[in-house]
Amino acid sequence: MKAKKAKKAGRPALDEAERKTVNFTFRSRAELRDKLSEAAAASGRSISEEIERRLIDSFVLMDINQIVGTAVRIALDEREKAAEAERSRMVPFSHLFKKPDGDEK
Repeated sequence: MKAKKAKKAGRPALDEAERKTVNFTFRSRAELRDKLSEAAAASGRSISEEIERRLIDSFVLMDINQIVGTAVRIALDEREKAAEAERSRMVPFSHLFKKPDGDEK
């Protein structure tokens, strides 16, 4: 007689393509876990959800910093171009300070 395999407890695992989330395992200090736990409780999220939210926010902040940095560089370049154009339209006054020809004082 064939022995039957014991049925696994719980629901069957989804294929990797069907999974909505993946597992990350990492170590942290107790202080960080305490802060994450407090923040998760205050926001009504699980610790995993709190970690995920904070990681997403950090990437969004990096994107914002890059966009702002680019905008500032463009604005400064435009300001410099406008200042250069203004300088090129100015009339030089150096001829006012030259001694007239033939005046040898």
